[in-house]
Amino acid sequence: MTTQNNDFVLDDRSLLTRLTAFQAYCRTIPFGTNRNFWDQVFFNDENTPQTLAVRFAEPGLEARNLPPQLAFLLAFLHMMDTPRRLLNSLPARHRQLYYRGELGLSELPTRPDTALVIFQPESSHTELYLPEGLMLTGGQDLNGTPRLYNLQQSLSVNHARWTDLRWLREADDNRSLPVCRTLLDMSQDIAFPQQGIRLFQSEPQADMPMINGRFIVSPLLLATGEKRFITIEYVSTLPKNTNFRLEVSTQEGWKPLTQDSGVNNGYYMPEDVMPAAPVDLEGYTFLHPVLRIINQCTGTVPKVKSLTMTVHNMSNVQMRTDNGLVDVNENSYPFGSEPVSGNGFQLMSEQWCNQNVIFDITINLVWQDLPDNFTTWYSQYKAGADPISVNNTSFKAIVLPPDPDNNNPQQFFGGMDNGRISVKPIKVRLTSPQLNLTDEQAFWRHAPRVELAGQDFLHRTYRQMAINGELPPNPPYSPQFRQVNVNYVATSEKIEQYVLTPFGYQSSVPDGDDSSAPALYLGISDITPGQQLTLYWDLKTPCQIKPEGLHWSYLAETTDGEGKWVLLRQEIDDQTERLFRSGLWRTTLPKDATALSTLMPTGRYWLRAKDFVLDEADKPVEPGVPEQPQPKVEQYPWLSALYTNAGTVQLANASELDDSHFTQSLPVGSINSTVKPFEGLAALSQPLPSWGAHARESEDEFMRRVAMRLSHRGRASSWRDISALLLARFPEVHHIRLPGLENLDGLYQPETDEQIGGDFAHKRRRVAIYEDQSALHIQTLMIVPRAGYSDSEDPLRPMLNSARLAEMQRYIESLASPWIELRVLNPEYFEVKVEYKVGWKKEANAEQCELLLAEAIKQQFMPWRDEHNIVELGHSLTIYDVMSVIQRQPYVDHVQDIKINGSQQAINTSLKVIIVHPTSEPVSPKPKNNIPPFSAEESHDE
Repeated sequence: MTTQNNDFVLDDRSLLTRLTAFQAYCRTIPFGTNRNFWDQVFFNDENTPQTLAVRFAEPGLEARNLPPQLAFLLAFLHMMDTPRRLLNSLPARHRQLYYRGELGLSELPTRPDTALVIFQPESSHTELYLPEGLMLTGGQDLNGTPRLYNLQQSLSVNHARWTDLRWLREADDNRSLPVCRTLLDMSQDIAFPQQGIRLFQSEPQADMPMINGRFIVSPLLLATGEKRFITIEYVSTLPKNTNFRLEVSTQEGWKPLTQDSGVNNGYYMPEDVMPAAPVDLEGYTFLHPVLRIINQCTGTVPKVKSLTMTVHNMSNVQMRTDNGLVDVNENSYPFGSEPVSGNGFQLMSEQWCNQNVIFDITINLVWQDLPDNFTTWYSQYKAGADPISVNNTSFKAIVLPPDPDNNNPQQFFGGMDNGRISVKPIKVRLTSPQLNLTDEQAFWRHAPRVELAGQDFLHRTYRQMAINGELPPNPPYSPQFRQVNVNYVATSEKIEQYVLTPFGYQSSVPDGDDSSAPALYLGISDITPGQQLTLYWDLKTPCQIKPEGLHWSYLAETTDGEGKWVLLRQEIDDQTERLFRSGLWRTTLPKDATALSTLMPTGRYWLRAKDFVLDEADKPVEPGVPEQPQPKVEQYPWLSALYTNAGTVQLANASELDDSHFTQSLPVGSINSTVKPFEGLAALSQPLPSWGAHARESEDEFMRRVAMRLSHRGRASSWRDISALLLARFPEVHHIRLPGLENLDGLYQPETDEQIGGDFAHKRRRVAIYEDQSALHIQTLMIVPRAGYSDSEDPLRPMLNSARLAEMQRYIESLASPWIELRVLNPEYFEVKVEYKVGWKKEANAEQCELLLAEAIKQQFMPWRDEHNIVELGHSLTIYDVMSVIQRQPYVDHVQDIKINGSQQAINTSLKVIIVHPTSEPVSPKPKNNIPPFSAEESHDE
C-alpha cells in the first residue's frame, strides 16, 4: 500500500549523503604500508560523491564508464533504496491501518450544492402548487452529464412582489425622535441598493427624523392674496417651549410657513407659496391642501379645535355690475353712470364656495375722483325751492342676502379726515354655498350683492334744475371705483385632521407601540389575503436575537377603515432563525389583511418586524478601557436581497458529475427550466450562485482532518485545541490572538509582573483584568476576522458583531469543561507609527521602492488585510521585527535608523492588534568604509 502523504519519513538520507558518509568511513580504513586509505580506491578528482550523485540521477549514465568498484557501489546503494522506501512508508501504512482499519474512518463523500430558484406562475393561475422533489435542470458538466436538481420543499407560489422596504430606528443620540428611511419603493422609483445594505444603518443624507405631528386637510388653504395669515387653536393649552413647525402642501412639495412671534400660534404664508392638494406627495393623496403641523420635540400635537384663515387683498375675485362683468383692478362704475337707489354690484370667488365655514368679508373700495366734501359739493342742490341736505354719511349700501344678525345699511363714507372724506369698508358675512362651479348662474345667484340704498347721487335732481335754469356749480358725483380690495376671515371648526404615524396617518392618536424603534416594514404587492407568502432572506452577517424577540405583525382592516397592526399569529416557517442566517421565511397572509389602510402607503400589504432584542446574555464583555478609540461594530445583519416565491433546490445526481462541478459555484441563471414541462409554470430563474458544494475528500485532506481530529478529539482542553476548532469551523476567522501565556497542558493563566514587562501603566492595565475575584477564571481570546467578513465601519480594523462572537463562544463552551468561563472578544487595535531611514540600491526607483516597502511592512504586521496571508504575530513589536522585513526586500541596500512611535523601545502587543503606518525619512549618504548602524551585513533575528 502506498500513500501520497509522506510528510514524516524514517530515513530521509539522500544518495549524496550516503556517498559522503561512505567516503568518510573509507578515509579511516588504511591499506598497505604507505599510509594509504580506501577512500583513494573509490574516489578521486573525477569521481567525487557530488559527481557520482549527479551521474546516478541521470537515467542511462549510472554505471557507464565507471571503475568496477564504483559500479558495484552504486548498484548496491540502488538495491538498498527499496528497503529504505519500504521503511519510509511505514508511518503512512500505519496511519492507513489505524485510521481505516481500527477507527473505520474514510474520506468524506461528495457534498451536493444548493441553489435558490424563483418561480413565476402563468397569469391565468393566481396560485400554483409545486410538489417537493420537482426535478429541475441546471445544464451539463464538462462531460456532458446533465445536472439535476430537486425542490427541497413543497411551495405554493403566486404573483407576489416585494415592492417596499422601510425602517424606523433610534436616533444616533438616543434622545431625539426615531429616524425613518425608505430603502425600496417601486411606486416612487426608489430602488433597493444593488450591493444591499445593513439593516438600521445610519446614513445622514438619507435618514429622516420621524415626523411627530398632525395633518389638517382644508380647502381654506387654497386662499390666494397679498397676505395670508393662519391661526391655529388647539383643544388644550400647549406646554412651554413648544417648538412646532408648519408646512403646507404644494405642487413642488412641502413649503414652510413663517411664525408670527406676536401672535400665539399665528403663521404667515409666504407670497410665493401656492398651496395645492397633494397628489402622491411622499405617498399622500388628498382632495384638498394639507397643513402639516410638526412637533420638533417629543410629545404629540394636540387636537386642533379651529383653523382661521385671514386674507388681505385677495386675488381671484370676480365682480359683476348690473351692466356686466368688470375687473376689480380697473376703473368701473359699480352703480352705473347715473346711479339710483337699488343699483349695485356683486363680488364672488371660487375660494368662498363649497366650504363648511362662514366668511367675514371686508370690501375696501378705492374711489376715483372723490369730492373733498359732499356737504359743500351738493350745497346748491334744491328740490323745488327747498335746499337738499346732503353730507358725507348720506350715501349708504345694503348687502344681500342680508346678515340675520346685522342688516342695517352701511355707510360708504364717514366724516372728514385731514381735509378729505374718510372711506368706510363694506362688511359682508357669507355662508359658503355648496354648488357646482361650472354652473355660472348658480355661481352668481349665491354671490353677495352690494346695493345703493336711500340717498342717491342726485343725477335726476341735477337734470331737473338744468331744465329750470338753476344749474348748480358742481355736477353730481358719479360713483367710480379705481380698485376693489377684498379681505376676509374664515374660521373652520369642522376640521378633517389626522395624526401622523411613521409612514402614514390615522384619525386618532396611535398606540405608543406603533412608533417604537427599531422596526422593519415590508411591502408586498400582487398577493391576495389567504395566499402563502414565501420570502428568501439573503443575509451576509448574523444577528443574534433572543427567542422572545422579533415579533411579526401585519396591517389588518378595521370597521372604521383605518386599519391597525395585528400580531401575526399564523404559523411562521422561519428558517432564518430570526434573521440569524440566510433562509426561507414562509407564512399565510391573513384573510383580514388590507392594502387600503392609511397607516402605511396604500396599494400593498404590509408586514412589520419589531422587538429586535439582541441576545445580551451571551454578548462578550470587553476587559478594560481601550487606549485608543475603536471602530463601531454593527450588530444588525447585512441584507443583500429579498426574494418572493423562492425555493431551494439541491443537486440530485452528485455521484454522476465531474469533480470540476464541485470546485466552483453554479453560475447565476444556470437553472432555468424543469426536466418535464409543468402546467401553469411560466418561468423560473436562479438569482444567486449555488453554495455548499464540496468534492469528495482527497487522501491528503483526509489524513490532515483525522490527524487534527485526533489531536483535539473534539474537546477544547487547551489553547491549541481552541484555535484548531475555531479555525476549522468558522471561515471568517483569520487568526486568533491569545493574550497571555500558551500552556500546552492547560488554558490561560494570568501573567505575573515579570512576565508582562513594559511600563507600570501597562502592567496595571493587564493585572486589573484579574483583580476582581469573579474574573480570576475567565479565559480570554481575541478573534481577528478575515478580509470581507468584518462587521465594523473601518476596513483596516475588522471586527465581528456580538452574534458571531457569541456563536463562537457557545461552540467552544459546548466542547470545553463546564468549569471554564470563556470570553471571545474582538481585538483592540493600536496604531503604531514606524519610521525608517533606508538606502536603496543604485538601480532601484526610490519612489516606487518606498511604496513597495510600505506595503511589505503592512502585509507583515497587518496580515488580515489579505485573505491568503497567514502570519503568526508575536506578543511584541521591536525594531528588529521591522528590520527583518526590510532586509528581505531585494531593492534595499542598507538601513540607517528605525523608530517605533518615535523611539526604539519595544511595544507590547499581547492585548492589542497593531495598525502600522510606515513612514520613510531622508537617508544620509552611506559611509564608504563604515557599516551603518543597521545594514544588510548584520542580522538581528530573535
